[in-house]
Amino acid sequence: MTIHEQVQNGSAEPATDRMLSIGALSQITGISVETLRTWERRYGYPTPARRKSGHRRYPMETVARLRLVRQALDKGMRPSKALPASESDLWLWLGGSHEPRKAGGREPAVGADGFVSRLLEAVRTYDADSFERTLRQAWQAFGARDFVQSVAVPLLHKLGTRWGEEEGAIADEHFATDLMRGFLTSQRVTLSEAARGPVVICATPSGERHELGLQLASVLLVLSGLRVVYLGADVPALEIAAAARTSSASGVVLGTADGSNPERLQSVVDDLRAKLPDSVPIVVGGATAPPDETNVTYLQTFKQIEVWAEVRRGVPTPAE
Repeated sequence: MTIHEQVQNGSAEPATDRMLSIGALSQITGISVETLRTWERRYGYPTPARRKSGHRRYPMETVARLRLVRQALDKGMRPSKALPASESDLWLWLGGSHEPRKAGGREPAVGADGFVSRLLEAVRTYDADSFERTLRQAWQAFGARDFVQSVAVPLLHKLGTRWGEEEGAIADEHFATDLMRGFLTSQRVTLSEAARGPVVICATPSGERHELGLQLASVLLVLSGLRVVYLGADVPALEIAAAARTSSASGVVLGTADGSNPERLQSVVDDLRAKLPDSVPIVVGGATAPPDETNVTYLQTFKQIEVWAEVRRGVPTPAE
C-alpha cells in the first residue's frame, strides 16, 4: 500500500515531503486557493488527503492534471467537463497525441523511442514549439524518473553520436541543449516545492561548461527529497565550498562530461576537498575514479545517483 493510500485509509499521516499543501499547489499551478476549494466542493477534484489537523495535502501527480485542466479552460472547456475528465481525455481534447494506457499496463501508448524520434525531428527542423511540446508530453507520459532514464538520456546520447561527425551537429546540439536546460530547470523548481530533506550543492567544476547531465541528476535528487542549491556550470572550487558552508549542505554533487580532462578534474576535486570538512561528501558524476582516490565518490550512472540520494536523505546536516 502506498503512503497516499494509507492516508486515505486513515492509517498514516501524509508524507509532507512527497505531497503539497493547498498553498503550494496554488503557487505551482497558478490556480487560486479559493478556486481549488470550489472545484473540490462542486466537482470532487482535486481530492486532497487530510492530515489529522484537517489540513489538505495533495500528491505531486495533481500538478500535471491541473495544468491540463487550466489549459482546457483557457481554450473554452467548461469546468463541469474539465474537472472530471481524465488526463488522457484532456490531452486529446487539447489536440495532443497522448492516448490512454492499456488496461493493467504501465507503458504509455507512445513509447520512449517514439518520443526520442519526435524530439530529434524537431531538432533537425529547429522547431522549438514541437520540441518543448514533446518534452512536456513525454514527462507527463513517463513521470520524472522514467523521463530521465528512458527519454532524456537516449536523446542526449543520440545528439552526441548520431550527428557527431555531420555538418550542423554543433548547432543542433546547442539548439536542443538550450531548450532542454530551460525545461529541466522549470521542472526542478516545481518539484522542489515538496523537497524537505538535507541540502545538496550541484555545480560543474571550473572549466566544465556542459551541465545537462547535472541538470538531470538534480531532478533525481529533488525527487528523492533533497533540497538542491543549483549553482550551474563552470563554478570555482572556492565558491562551491562557500555555498556549501553557507547553506549547511549535506553534500556536493559535481557534474562532468565525456572527454573532461582527468588531470584538471582531479586538481579541482582535490582543491574542493581541501576546502570542505570530511563530513561533507563530494560526488563526481560521469567521471571514472582515479586509482588512489578515497575521499571522493565517483558515480557513473543516474541510478547510482538516486541510491546515493536516498542514503543522504536520512543523514543530518552538519548544523544538526
